Amino acid sequence: MALTKKDLKFFEELLNEKKEKLLQELGNLEASTVGKNPLEQSGDLSGYAYHLADQAADAMDREHAFAMASRESRYLLYLNEALDRVKEGTFGMCKKCRKAAHAKNPDSPWITRQRLEAVPTATLCIWHKQDADSEKSKDKD
Repeated sequence: MALTKKDLKFFEELLNEKKEKLLQELGNLEASTVGKNPLEQSGDLSGYAYHLADQAADAMDREHAFAMASRESRYLLYLNEALDRVKEGTFGMCKKCRKAAHAKNPDSPWITRQRLEAVPTATLCIWHKQDADSEKSKDKD
């Protein structure tokens, strides 16, 4: 079932809230970890060398922070793409159902509202997503 203008407004606000929160988290992450050198992170500004284990722990923390920033940046891209789809009027449409409807999707080509509320960046209906996930697991085996 197609989304109404009211639905689209709801999802646009939801996506913008998630985007705003994510940008704030990215800013906090940069301020606390990524933007500092190892001595600033450790809190030791005395100039003396600190233990190798401390350096390793700090390096691990920085690497974890970079991985989190990368993951969150990728999610920010998905949020922006979803906002673009809202503006284009294609938000909530399954990319695969538009080409060929899934036999189990009675609302083809639409993604259910429940799925969009849970995963507002979704581009596939639950049935096409399950198919894609099962294909990935087969490729790993």
